[in-house]
Order: sequence, then C-alpha cells, then structure tokens
Amino acid sequence: MRNSRLAGTQAAGIRTNATQMGAIVVTARRASLPVSDAFAGVNVITAGEIARSNARNVPDVLSKCEGLQVEDASGVGASSKVSLRGFVTDMSSLYLVLVDGVPQNSVNDKLVDWNLIPLSNVEQVEVVRGPLSTLYGENAMSGVINIVTRGRTAQPETSLQAAYGSFDTLTWDARRGGAAGQVDYLFSLGQMSSDGFREHCDMDHRHVTGNLGLALDDVSRIAPWAQYSTVERGALPWALSEAQLAEDRNQARPGTENDSGESRKRGTGLTYERELLEALDLKTSGYYRREDGESFYTSGETSASTAEVLQDESLLGANLACTFTPELWKMPHTFVAGMDLDRATFDYDKFAAARQVRSSRLSAYDATRDGIGLYLEDEAALSERLGFLLGGRHSRLDYNFDDRLASTRDHDRDLTEDSFRTGARYDYRQGGEVYANVSQAFRAPTLGQMFTYESANPDLRAETALNYELGMRDRLGENLRWRINAFWMEVSDEIAYDYAAQRYANYGETSHKGLELGLETRSVAGFKGFANYTLVVARNEAGADEGRVLPHVPRHTGNIGLEYEQSAAWGASLTLHAMGASFTDEDNAATLPSYGTLDLRGWYALGPCRLFAEARNVLDADYYTYGYRRAGANHYSPPPGTTFNAGVSATF
Repeated sequence: MRNSRLAGTQAAGIRTNATQMGAIVVTARRASLPVSDAFAGVNVITAGEIARSNARNVPDVLSKCEGLQVEDASGVGASSKVSLRGFVTDMSSLYLVLVDGVPQNSVNDKLVDWNLIPLSNVEQVEVVRGPLSTLYGENAMSGVINIVTRGRTAQPETSLQAAYGSFDTLTWDARRGGAAGQVDYLFSLGQMSSDGFREHCDMDHRHVTGNLGLALDDVSRIAPWAQYSTVERGALPWALSEAQLAEDRNQARPGTENDSGESRKRGTGLTYERELLEALDLKTSGYYRREDGESFYTSGETSASTAEVLQDESLLGANLACTFTPELWKMPHTFVAGMDLDRATFDYDKFAAARQVRSSRLSAYDATRDGIGLYLEDEAALSERLGFLLGGRHSRLDYNFDDRLASTRDHDRDLTEDSFRTGARYDYRQGGEVYANVSQAFRAPTLGQMFTYESANPDLRAETALNYELGMRDRLGENLRWRINAFWMEVSDEIAYDYAAQRYANYGETSHKGLELGLETRSVAGFKGFANYTLVVARNEAGADEGRVLPHVPRHTGNIGLEYEQSAAWGASLTLHAMGASFTDEDNAATLPSYGTLDLRGWYALGPCRLFAEARNVLDADYYTYGYRRAGANHYSPPPGTTFNAGVSATF
C-alpha cells in the first residue's frame, strides 16, 4: 500500500484544536497549504475559536478579522451585512462566499443571505483578503470567504446545544457524526427563533443537513451532501428618521407592520477525489443550489404601497481541479489547473398588493447566465526560501433576459474577461516570511444591475481592478505571531447608481488603499489574546465626485480581545469592537459617528456539558450601524443596547 496524500488529507479532516499559527488554508490556492505559504493576507478561524466565541452566525465569527466590516441592526443576527476592504455590501457584494467550495452569492445581486448558512455545521472559516479572480472568477474582487463544514470524527459523536436570550430568542441544534469502516457521516438540524429588537421584525430559521463520505480505495474518495434551510421573517429593520428615533428607536418604519417574507434554500452535490499518480491529484465536484421566496414589501409609509414579490433562483455547476507537483529544471513546482462551469437562472414576479391583497402584475421576467472559466497557476520553489507564483484565467459569461410583459426589453449579452496573478514569497527565517503580489480582477455586472432592477442598464461593462500588495508574517518568541500587509487597488468602470439618469452606470474610477495589522498569542498562564487594526481610504478618482471618500467606509476599525481559561474547566473573555466614523452620502456632508462596543463571555465545563453565557454591548453604548441622507434629512439604523444570551451544550 503506497503512502497516499489523499489518505493524509482524509486524516486531516479529523477535528483538531489547531490555531491560526499552524492552520491549513484551502482557499488561497484551491489546494491545501499552510497559512505561512500563502501569497496573500489570510485569516483562519478554527472550530475551537468559533465555540469559545459564542457566535450566533458566520458574520459574528468574521467580526474579529482585520479588513472586514460587519454590521447588524437587528440585534439577533437577522440582517447581517459583511463588507471587505472598503467595498460596501449594499445592493451587491464584491467578494465570493463558498461553503465547501460551492458558491453562495445570490444569482441576481451577488449578496449572501447569511441566515441560510447554519453555523452549527461550520468547522473552519477561511478569509483570503485581496483579489482571487484568477482562481475563482468574477466575484472574487476584494477576497474570498470559504466556509468549511465539519469533517469526520475519530469516534461516533453526538452534540446538542440550546440557548435563550434577549427578545425571546431561542436557539437549538443537534448533530450526529462518526465513521464506520470506509464510511463517515454527519447529520444535523436546528432552529433559531426571535421576536427581534425592532417591532414586527421577528424571525424563524430552521435547517437540516447531511454529509456522507466513502473511501473507495486507498487513493479515491466520494462525498455526497444535501441541505435544506428556511427563514420566515416579519418586516425588515429599515433605517429611521431622526424624529422617529427620538420618538421610539424600537419601532418599525411606518407602513411595514404587516410586511413579511419567507425564503427557502435547497442544495445537493457530490465531490470525487482521486490520486492519479504520485505527483497528480484530481478533484471534481458537481452541485445544485436553489433558493426561492415570497415577500410583502412596503416602499412608502402606508400599506397602500405594499407589493408582493416572488422570486426563484437556481445555480447548477461543476468544477474540475488538478494539482500537479513535478520537479522541472531542478525546481519543485505546484501546478493548479481546472475548469469551472455553471448555469444560473432567476425568475421574478411582482404584484401590487395594497394591504397584502394581490392585484395587478407589475413585473414578470426570467434571466439566465451561463459561465465557463479556465485557469492555470504555478508556484515554483526557486530555492528553499524563495517562491514565485504566476497564474491566469479566461472567463466567458453569456446572458439571456426575457421580459414576459414587454418583449421589447428582451436582451442577450456576452462578456469575456482575462485576469492574472503573480507574486513572490521569501522565508527570511523559520516562521518569518514576506510576500508581494500583483493581481488583476474583474466583476461582471449583476443580473439586477443589467436587467432586473427598475434602474437596470443592459450595456454595463464589467468592473476591473488592479491590486498591489505587500505583506509580512512573523513571530515574536514562541507565543506571539503578528502579520501586516498594505494594499493599493485601482478600480475602473465602477458601477454605481446615476441619480440624474435614474439607472446604473459605469461612472469612473475609485481607489482602495489600506493597511491591515493583526497579532495573536498562544496561551500563557491561561491567558491569550488578539488585536487587529485596519486602515482603509476609499476614494472616487474620476467624475463629479472626484476626490471624495466613498460612503459607509470607515477609515479606522479595530478589535481587541483577551481570554482566560482555567485548566479547561472554565473560561471568560472580553472583546472590544471599535468602528471609526464614515460618511453617509456621496457629497461627504453627513457623517455616521464612530462607536465602540464591549462584549463579555464566559463558560463552565461540567462533565460532558458546557454552560455558557454572554452579554453584548455591556456598556449599553448608543450608536448606529448604517445611515443615509436624502432630501436634507438623516436616517439611521439603530442596534439594541445591552443584550444577553445563555445556554448549555453537550458532546458525548
């Protein structure tokens, strides 16, 4: 029996308490490699860190990373938004989210419904900051967030958890996993329900998932999976005017008291891995994801302006990836090559529904996008300490839009884009490395921006970016690791809403410049901690707003955390989140004030059980997570004050 790398990979899937210092990241090269070998800024959050954080959802986990901006005005994680490197998540996102390699961004607007990704199944979260279009295509402009679900366990294991907190929030989940011979499995289900911080903003989320793995022989493995999630909610927590906030910051926006929505997500897929030769591995995956929903949305301040929206989207895809590790010209090489194929469809119907009674049809259309991407990337070890990276990708996207009410709006479109990435890494000592990279990225217009929004523009060009990055990772002694990287990205053909033309347009150029600093410690006398800081300057570089700062991008953000653990019997932590001020309008005339929040968490082990409790915003800070200015009036999204949550978990 030969020493299979695939067998080693399977063994690595057994859960460990690995920390960031020795973590393995898949996303940075579409192949497993240590963080120290990455040519980019990387964060890896392990299962142990997730458990100790008492996080409610994936955005909670991401909130401690440099380069990321996380907002939630619901108080229970019902409306979380994540932005990366000054690219604000509003009507679209410019980063790619994967769950075990399967894209999660919406077909229509590229946004991510984080409520449909259950945290209870998450083993590790990988964040690669900076463009990865060469490997992942159109939406990986500001980075990639890859969520790795739980792998096999050495022994059969059952986990149960339940918690209760502010706003009558109840969370529970159950999980069973194990291995029997050549087969491993994981099944889970759970629910989160809450009345919400704002009036009429209740939510109920449920999920069921199942994963199987089968080792066919020493060099091949097959793994099917399936999932189902559903979210029912009341009104969305829209921003309130200053007068409404002074009256009651808990209120919903007038007219939305009867709003509601329901979303369902179903997915299934299969992955096949095989070691073909001693230096050649093959991995191929196929997947199908479908999301559909119905909602009643009030655009004005009375129920007479309510509309009913039905939408259904699906994503069918497959990818083939090969990793080849030959020695050429007396230099070790690692080639990663592959092909991505997918078909995305989106169906939409909108009805007038005053007081939630359906009447005339206002919109009806469907859109299809077919995509293909071919990529090749090579890392060459020029010496024991010096590595060089070079890669490229060719992408083609074909669009078809069919308006069922007005055939004159039917439109076909195709886009082709090429991207590249090159970089170098030098290991100047054991545990210390410096890296640099230059990468080109692109992001195609969304279906919404091109066709489906009322302000759509079918002639939009793809946004393109050129990014320069320099970074360093090192240790101070055995217990402290730090990292720093600087970046400068120039974006052309930026897409934004043109208020004069009342539609989306390619209006000019922007720049995103920044510095990201992070450090973390191993446990010393029971104490360990982390700290990070992000500086981002995002500006318009052309057009009427040239020189002005982009709205909703704070210049300064940071996090500090300290944790104490007493012989694995009990522990406590303090975390400070600081968010700098930002502008809320394109003219830079209105400001969203800076703020800071302090969170306190604790846990106590009692046999196989673990009791935990937390208080968020313990100083009861009064702040806003989002704001805008229209017609001379300011509107803000208020989060709650101090909130509490407590529960118990058991693993046996």
